[in-house]
Amino acid sequence: MIGRAVKIFLAALIFGSLSFSPCILEANAENSKTVNVKIDALSEKKLISPYIYGINYDADISGLTFFSVKQGGDRFSSYNWENNFSNSGTKWFNTSDNALVSNFSLAEQKQPAMAIRNLYNIFTSTGVSFQVTTLPMCGYVAADGNGPILDTQIAPSSRWKELKIKKNQPLSLEPDLSDESVYLDEYINYIISQYGKSTSPSGIKGYALDNEPDLWSSSHPAMHPELSSPEELIAKSVELAETIKALDKNALVFGGEFSGIDAFVSYNNHDNWMKIKGDFSWFVDYYLSEMKNASSLKKQRLLDVLDLHYYSAAGDGTSTVCGNSDYSDAQMNAIRIQSPRTLWDGTYTEPGRVGESFLQYLPLLPTLQASINKYYPGTKIGFSEYNFGGGGHISGGIAEADALGIFGREGVYFACLRPNAGDISYQKAAINLFTNYDGNGSAFGNTSIKAETSDAENSSVYASINDGSEDVLKIILINKNQTSKLIANIEINSGQEYKSGIAYGFNSQSSKISKFQNVKNISKNSFKYEIPPLAVVELILTGNNSVSETVLPDSSENAAGSSTSFSEFISSNSVELSATEISSFSLTTDISLSTQTEKTNIESTSALKNPSLSKHSVPLAIKVIVMGFVFAFFAATVYLFADGAKK
Repeated sequence: MIGRAVKIFLAALIFGSLSFSPCILEANAENSKTVNVKIDALSEKKLISPYIYGINYDADISGLTFFSVKQGGDRFSSYNWENNFSNSGTKWFNTSDNALVSNFSLAEQKQPAMAIRNLYNIFTSTGVSFQVTTLPMCGYVAADGNGPILDTQIAPSSRWKELKIKKNQPLSLEPDLSDESVYLDEYINYIISQYGKSTSPSGIKGYALDNEPDLWSSSHPAMHPELSSPEELIAKSVELAETIKALDKNALVFGGEFSGIDAFVSYNNHDNWMKIKGDFSWFVDYYLSEMKNASSLKKQRLLDVLDLHYYSAAGDGTSTVCGNSDYSDAQMNAIRIQSPRTLWDGTYTEPGRVGESFLQYLPLLPTLQASINKYYPGTKIGFSEYNFGGGGHISGGIAEADALGIFGREGVYFACLRPNAGDISYQKAAINLFTNYDGNGSAFGNTSIKAETSDAENSSVYASINDGSEDVLKIILINKNQTSKLIANIEINSGQEYKSGIAYGFNSQSSKISKFQNVKNISKNSFKYEIPPLAVVELILTGNNSVSETVLPDSSENAAGSSTSFSEFISSNSVELSATEISSFSLTTDISLSTQTEKTNIESTSALKNPSLSKHSVPLAIKVIVMGFVFAFFAATVYLFADGAKK
């Protein structure tokens, strides 16, 4: 009986292997996609602004490495720096209170401009010195903290103080709380007295000209009940920008602050726009032209950064990627993953109202740059508020990583994520992959180079070097497919021959950045690399036979980073900065390679840290044999049981 059982076991093993092999091969073929990736380290070199890796000041920054921070929001349109009161607007019953400084003691709340202290505290705790704050210019600010504004108390009333840009009198560090006005030049002067000018390490580097002025009448109807006109926006922007420059000539002016594409196109359909539109293709053209004309008259640049707010409106007709938090919705996740393509890809049409109604202005970044080139050359592009949603989901992590890669490649100067969810673990992982992927301060390179993929729907690729040197090449690869692994055939044109590489990334299993499988079998700068579904990976290639990152200690100047100067980047951006300021802008980007070899087997530990990676790295032959043994054991057991039953 045993002999017959052995024969059956062997026959079943052969049959099982033959039976399962085609199935596994077929499934493997169906569940993988191959893309061709070409990287040219000699072409399209462009310095990457470190300030695109930013966050808004009220976000959860724990565990996050970032290089810039923006302080803004609706409340800053009504912020009274003299007594620290502000108004919530329609987000909370037009309530005036101390919300912007409620984290301070009652004694501290009586000190002027305490809201700026929140920004300064980020500098002292992280070392991030590129800070932008928002100045109000709506016309009034909160006079008190006495709660909701009644219909009979709409400005002008005793519940409001008139906001004036210029005092036209000597400026005081002790504001007069008894008069009826609040002065912006006195506010800026106070900030400088406390924290220094923009050229000092702790000084405010830039000032935003209010917050979403196109929405004043809807966000703050008790303060500015009438629609803001294009003429009002320009007049106040010019006067405030001139005031900023008079007090701190090196401070950057961030202007526009438009709420979204409706404002980019028509200032939210203001009646006056059609009267003044003329040959301008959209409102952005008009704004740039008017600021350029004013700058010519004043003989100084009054707008450094065209600053926009961009919350992706991609959606399925019932909700948008920013408004949808149902991560079980595979369709919405897929839309979110593709949505950053609106920024650059002319072959992509975003689902939803933007793709339907504003197609002539897309892709967005090339259109914005064309407007700048025509109407105000030298102006930089900023997105001081942006979001693609999905903060706690892999789809949001992929969209964020894709956006950061696009910002760097397309020359965006400043960008700060503004979260709209409590859990932003995946969005933080995406930022960290560019700023601190190994936990020791190692970052993506500071110079973008040409990188292309044959399939923009299923993949994205971005590549960089540092300071013009090709010794180390860094590649961000994204697999956007929800079910299929990505096999990337990578070809590199470079004066450097790369021999080895390591990898870090995150995927749908975890937002934690960890080691992925090593880059192997590089031949004449060509190799294959496999990425699991829904994953973002950074490859670090070197000419050495083995590579490891040096451990970079925290810098006392910038705990979020370390010390590589961006003087080349700064000098190329038409802003006069002192040597002190350039030094204070030092950030982590220069990654050194250690000659010390890794003492651990990265491939084995990689599989342990990345379950999804492990399941894809098991050889197919082993899978077949194991399945065959299982089938054979089952068949032999059935036979023995049946034979015993007969007896």
